Amino acid sequence: MRETARPVNGLCFTICLMVYSIAAGAAAPAQTVVASSRVVVYTPEHMTARSTLVGACSEKSLRAERSDAYRCTSGATAYDPCFRIGAARAACPTDVFADRGIVVRSTRRLPRLAWAPSPSAPWAMLLASGARCLLHSSARPDAHPFACTSTSGRAFACASPRLHVPGATAYFVDCATTGARAASLGSTLARVIYE
Repeated sequence: MRETARPVNGLCFTICLMVYSIAAGAAAPAQTVVASSRVVVYTPEHMTARSTLVGACSEKSLRAERSDAYRCTSGATAYDPCFRIGAARAACPTDVFADRGIVVRSTRRLPRLAWAPSPSAPWAMLLASGARCLLHSSARPDAHPFACTSTSGRAFACASPRLHVPGATAYFVDCATTGARAASLGSTLARVIYE
């Protein structure tokens, strides 16, 4: 029996075209996601203040190397960094990542601080994993000066990002476990870096 050629109908043509498109897409190389970091100069203007406390802000911050950054105390509690928002008031972000904190109203005018300008002085980082990191203290030299907490509550430490690399759009930091059995955790992307 001899078969004769039949014209391809519209439905068959559409299905064949869809199958070809899916197969061609699966064979295409995967798109590469480019890693990037965002460097933020923290400003306290939009910080949500939980409360206003009476205290003193007479010392420069040990964490943030800025001329408007203070170490404030209220009662027995120290807040660092706190940022000048008035002649006698400073905003202290207790959760910089959510932009929340407290305001300290100093009993005296905030002193003018003498800081040599620093080209890059990060004091907080949000890692790509969601881990949050705060600088121990700028006065303490350390290979891993950032104290970090993972989303599951695990503590570890990370190095400072090298922000002086010209043209860099992504900054990776080396991290390690802490304690007597410190071990390298490798390098991870610092997604947001606060100066």
